[in-house]
Amino acid sequence: MSGVGFVVDCLPVADEAVVFADQNGLDVEHLVLYGGEEYELVLTVSPKDWDIVKGAVEAVGGSLFAIGRATVEKQLVLMVNGEKRVIEPLGFEHFIR
Repeated sequence: MSGVGFVVDCLPVADEAVVFADQNGLDVEHLVLYGGEEYELVLTVSPKDWDIVKGAVEAVGGSLFAIGRATVEKQLVLMVNGEKRVIEPLGFEHFIR
């Protein structure tokens, strides 16, 4: 809805998710992107404000991880080993139009 795209170049994956995916013959990236039950917030922060915002979150016991960047190209992609993969909108739709 913002009119921008995103490149995710650092997909956070819990060690337990890797083990679960291996044990069940699942693709870990697909599991992370579409498995559901995520309890993390995704937000954008201007690069010039990153250190200030990260410090403020850490000051109250939280943590922030940079996972990518906004782009003018209106596409959502995941970079894996230099390969560009389109992230399809397959997750739960909170707001159905």
